[in-house]
Amino acid sequence: MEFLLYLRYFLVMAGFFAMYNGLIYNEFFAIPNEWFSSCYKVQDIPSTTGGEATTVVVPKAFAAGTDNSNNPSDYDCVYSFGFDPAWTIDSGTRLAMSNNIKEKVSIIIAYVHLNFGIVLKALNMIRAGNWKVLVFDVIAGIIIFLGLIGYFIVLIYVKWWYPVYNYADNASCSKDLDHPNICTSPNVVTVTINNVMGLIGMGDANPTNTLWFDDQQKISNILLIGTFLALPSMLCCIPCLQLCFGKKQVEDHGDEFVGVAADHGNNEEDEDRLLKVGSVDDQQDAVEGVKEFEMLLNHERSQDSHGGESMGEVFIHQMIETIEFTLGCISNTASYLRLWALSLAHGQLGEVFLMIFFQQLCPKPSTSSTGFLIPYFLVFGQGYMLAIVGVLLVMDLIEVILHTVRLHWVEFMSKFYDGNGYAYTPFSFNEVYKAEMTRKE
Repeated sequence: MEFLLYLRYFLVMAGFFAMYNGLIYNEFFAIPNEWFSSCYKVQDIPSTTGGEATTVVVPKAFAAGTDNSNNPSDYDCVYSFGFDPAWTIDSGTRLAMSNNIKEKVSIIIAYVHLNFGIVLKALNMIRAGNWKVLVFDVIAGIIIFLGLIGYFIVLIYVKWWYPVYNYADNASCSKDLDHPNICTSPNVVTVTINNVMGLIGMGDANPTNTLWFDDQQKISNILLIGTFLALPSMLCCIPCLQLCFGKKQVEDHGDEFVGVAADHGNNEEDEDRLLKVGSVDDQQDAVEGVKEFEMLLNHERSQDSHGGESMGEVFIHQMIETIEFTLGCISNTASYLRLWALSLAHGQLGEVFLMIFFQQLCPKPSTSSTGFLIPYFLVFGQGYMLAIVGVLLVMDLIEVILHTVRLHWVEFMSKFYDGNGYAYTPFSFNEVYKAEMTRKE
């Protein structure tokens, strides 16, 4: 069980966030709980034809026996934390509501997490003094990401905060109003697409009655223009600097072999010892090897003095970098929707287990005795808990590990991590001699 010791922090945090999200979505093994006072009341409306009464969920302001006034404060009831349990009465409404929230939260997490990776790249460039990459790669990338995804996140929050008194406006619901209401409140994706299409002239701009605040369209146009300007700057500025100011100034790797002799003052002794070992043929091979190494060293220094890369290589590299980053803004963000899909899948699995064990397999209490129902629920309750633990807890933990590692390695670390190269160690004839002796033995 020693491996559990290494996972202790992961298990604690996984448990904490599982409980947190369970409270947010009001799901305890798919069973909602009314932790706080609900903003809705369940009422039975008698049938006019003599049939069964219809169960409806109405806001407290409209519940029977409530003094209904047109004061907007009557419609401002908000559940204190998480989902109101009244949403679970209608499974279709609950699914649509939870899907909408989980999808948007996944995109928000993606934007924050990926921007953190870009910030880490900025810190790396500042530490390395690579100012051209900081300006034309990192800052330009932040502008592009803000124009493509960031403003979309802003509109999500604006729509959440925008006061739409749907019950108060119901009587005057009209598309002729100059502000969004319950009838004209637009989809955020549609607004974002219309922002782009309206700016480039391939479609109509967003109508006034679909804008949530003043200057919304102007801010969108400014961010999109900034995105269109940042794209060519990311693509062309670094190769142009390479062409205008010389390769070494643009991509200065430094001389890796400077200071080698200073670090090993006995290089001549090491060389003589290496040449005296073995037969004449071995000595001749060693001399030729040293000459080949000197030629390679001079070639490396020559390449380094010219930057090591041609103009075409730099331009192709930067073009790949620009295309990968721009497409990654969309694809990497979409990859975080797996959080939404997993949450949806586990929520539905919980409801399925609940339905199978306590609805489909459960006998009707009206036709069964108490002596039968008690052992029945004890047995099938254990089966329900085994299914929950085995499928939702154990399988969920494995999925959390896999998808967390995937999002960190592929999406997050692609914004700043570069695993090329190897650790630099100064050259030494003594180390070459030891390696040669070890190889021969």
